Amino acid sequence: MDRVPGWYGVFVQKNGLGRMMAFAVLLFLIASRAQLSGPLVLRGGLILCAVLLALSKSVTALAVTALAIPFLIAAPVLRKSLWRLIFGLLVLGSAGTAVVFWVMANLDTVTDVIGRDVTMTGRLQLWAVSFVMALRHPWVGYGYSAFWLGLDGPSRTIWKIFAWHPPHPHNGLLSVWLDLGLIGVALLAVACAIYLVRAAQSYRRTDSPEAVWPLAYLVFFLLANLAESSVMTANGIFWMVFVAVAIGVSRTTPKVSLLRARLVPDAQRERDS
Repeated sequence: MDRVPGWYGVFVQKNGLGRMMAFAVLLFLIASRAQLSGPLVLRGGLILCAVLLALSKSVTALAVTALAIPFLIAAPVLRKSLWRLIFGLLVLGSAGTAVVFWVMANLDTVTDVIGRDVTMTGRLQLWAVSFVMALRHPWVGYGYSAFWLGLDGPSRTIWKIFAWHPPHPHNGLLSVWLDLGLIGVALLAVACAIYLVRAAQSYRRTDSPEAVWPLAYLVFFLLANLAESSVMTANGIFWMVFVAVAIGVSRTTPKVSLLRARLVPDAQRERDS
């Protein structure tokens, strides 16, 4: 599948390097805004990661970075109002959807510009075949990690069609659908919506620049899974970070402390302290 020239470094293919560098660019941008280290280290790391991102020639990673950076720039303005922040996320999602439809309508022109074929290096056919395979077990799927087993599993049908033997459907929702069915897709959608709202609320509670990290990562994670699969992957760094972010934004004040704060007057708490 990966016939277009591009650096891949220690990764199996260039998309792996590109996605990791897009993630690193996001980290360095947030760290630079929060001044978590010296400017030489932060700017040097950012430039190095940006160069490697460009050398990977991963269109998916470049597109994700191009969508994530405007969000980072606009985030401080959006944090003044929760509704404004939610509206901004909806606008970003709508813009991304509109871009996808526009690309589909002008696929010949777009693919000529970026040096791809009309099939997006085989992704369109893979999505179509994976969709048909998912319809065979629509509600509960084939079981977690039970589909992509090469010639020893249901994926043999896809491997016989594609000479490059795809290891996953190159789409996060299709991957979950094949593994856990529409029930799993619905649960994932609800979870992402809940964590996005909690991340937005957490971002608004503090003025610290690094507070944008959970929200920015969730946006990055959702965008990256449009053309790659990193949802519920075993030993996958991006899924591990997703779980860590989800746990982080779900932490709340213990009920005992909340009850004490409501019942004990301020003056009495001062005397107790």
